[in-house]
Amino acid sequence: MKLILPTAEYADEINAYRREMLEADSHMDGCGSLRRMEAAEWLAACEAGRHPETTPKGLVPATQFIYVREDGRIVGMLQVRHGFNEYTEQVAGHIGYSVRPGERRKGYAKAMLAEALPFCWDELRLPRVLISCLEGNEGSRRAIEANGGAYESTIYDPLGHRLVRRYWIEGPRRLLVTGFEPFGGAEINPSWEAVKALPDQVGGWKLVKLRLPVIFGEAARQAISTAESLRADAVLAVGMAGGRAAVTPEKVAVNLRHAAIPDNAGNCPQDAPIVPGAPDAYFATLPVREMAKAIENAGLPAAVSYSAGAFVCNDVMYSLLHHFAGTGVRAGFLHVPYSTGMGSPSLPMEDIARALEAGIKAMNNE
Repeated sequence: MKLILPTAEYADEINAYRREMLEADSHMDGCGSLRRMEAAEWLAACEAGRHPETTPKGLVPATQFIYVREDGRIVGMLQVRHGFNEYTEQVAGHIGYSVRPGERRKGYAKAMLAEALPFCWDELRLPRVLISCLEGNEGSRRAIEANGGAYESTIYDPLGHRLVRRYWIEGPRRLLVTGFEPFGGAEINPSWEAVKALPDQVGGWKLVKLRLPVIFGEAARQAISTAESLRADAVLAVGMAGGRAAVTPEKVAVNLRHAAIPDNAGNCPQDAPIVPGAPDAYFATLPVREMAKAIENAGLPAAVSYSAGAFVCNDVMYSLLHHFAGTGVRAGFLHVPYSTGMGSPSLPMEDIARALEAGIKAMNNE
């Protein structure tokens, strides 16, 4: 099965779908104007409707999909509206869909909707999606609820003269997790190796992973730029603190650059501010105590730290907190010990990754 954009290759199937829906006198939700157009005209209308400059007046831009089975048969159609006008905000919602009469009760609506949601999150960057269904349409209701739809209300549709149930599906929160490249002659950096080992989804967070250079200023610039382009809800930066026996979420970052050794670009600042004239310090906006407790509960050593040092780790943490101060984007830093074989004390790499995962899960209720 695949959810794809309609093309002329499927013109015969589109017309067959249209005929079957009309013969059954079925609601053609998610088909746009297919009720009054045959395939060639409809395909042109779908393409025009994807772009704001060619969308007909009174409508909102929308992307049309067809749901195609392995044998080439179109079993469903789905349309994602990129935004709202008065009617879609009140009644129709972001997504409309329908399943061919002869293919119903096979789970296609649920599967088709599940494939469409990543497009809403990743391409349209919608924080949540409104979906509605007719009161009494049990199949559609089950498909929406199976995909995380939370019922909001039942309203009257003045155009269709019918009752409609409204559901919201919340998008996954985006978490940027960063680790560092090796430095100081080491072959690996456990911060990045552990981040790399994390699953792509932890709790309610969708993870994006980024390896940072160990360079003053540049590491922070890359972290901030990526978080901005991602529209991240939170940023967790991870670094290595050799000599520490525990995984340590950091409580505070200070406005100071002071290097005992050069960074990977040869910079060695001495008692220099990160941001001249900015506050002396920022507290992490992630729940550091809850994170430390969750790591301990996973059977791993953890403690809250009150010093992120003055090297590139602190530079990244302070820069993130300064840049996102006053916004809804939360940020923090977590130090991990050496991994096994690097020095003492140390933790196995799988335990470091497990600690990160436990800490991230503790962010769910914040």
